[in-house]
Amino acid sequence: MTSLSTQLKKLKRAPTRALAVERDYSSLLFNKKEAGSYDKDDFYKIGLAGLAGMKKLDDNFDTYLPELFEKKLIKFNRAIISKEENTEWDKKN
Repeated sequence: MTSLSTQLKKLKRAPTRALAVERDYSSLLFNKKEAGSYDKDDFYKIGLAGLAGMKKLDDNFDTYLPELFEKKLIKFNRAIISKEENTEWDKKN
């Protein structure tokens, strides 16, 4: 079985709750309509701007940059990686 077919098979079996990441949600910061108009890249930029503002108040916030705002994690979705990869991810993070 190819890697793609294995991933598609996992997606077929994946719980709907785990895949709900892509749905539009309201938040503490935005109403439902506004929150639905943003994508992951927008939220990433908003988060970086917020972190920059907090760093002006306290340089210790700089330590959170690599942990919370790693660019490659924007497209990361735990629902499509294997159980072993999830376990490894949990150990690292």
